[in-house]
Amino acid sequence: MEKFNLMVDAMDNGPFEKMDAFVHEDFMFFKEYTVQNREEWLEDIKELIEGDWKFNQPQLLIENEDMVALNHIVVEGNSSYRVTAVHFLKDGQTWRLATHRTCI
Repeated sequence: MEKFNLMVDAMDNGPFEKMDAFVHEDFMFFKEYTVQNREEWLEDIKELIEGDWKFNQPQLLIENEDMVALNHIVVEGNSSYRVTAVHFLKDGQTWRLATHRTCI
């Protein structure tokens, strides 16, 4: 649970530098049909960390030396989604991230 706890703590409590240090230099984020590089993703994450965003019901699915998979809930208007995020690790950092949203 080491990496999972690091991610939840960094996103919920900051500082941004904690998440920045966890992201591999060759990082890529895949969301539906879009791709972001490290700089683009961190720009979005910085806004969340410095704003009032917090994980909602984060749940660790699996963590090992190669990956961290988790779920959390996102509420947008009258809709709620379970977000599944899979972080592939390289050199102890998040290297590839893929997410999927399911309406609940």
